[in-house]
Amino acid sequence: MDVDLLSSGVARYSPRPRIPRKLDPYKELIVARLEEFPKLSAQRSFDEVRSADYEGGYSRVRDYVREVGPRLEPPSGAQGQPFGKNSGGQTWQTSSP
Repeated sequence: MDVDLLSSGVARYSPRPRIPRKLDPYKELIVARLEEFPKLSAQRSFDEVRSADYEGGYSRVRDYVREVGPRLEPPSGAQGQPFGKNSGGQTWQTSSP
């Protein structure tokens, strides 16, 4: 880490260099597969990068898929509807289409 002293005597640190991650070489593969198949699960993405020699863990792949994957909206009619009460107020039930 590089340290520069300002004229006031205060140290100013430069940013740390980026540390390469095990997933980095496989990110393009994940993005390409998600563009082709937007509903591809994190488990399936993990299986695919694993077959391409990825040696990291599932949670890294899952977090990356959540970060770059499409935001899927629930189907219409699956929104929560108030149904009865409990000690905390209302409970919620999902309606079936």
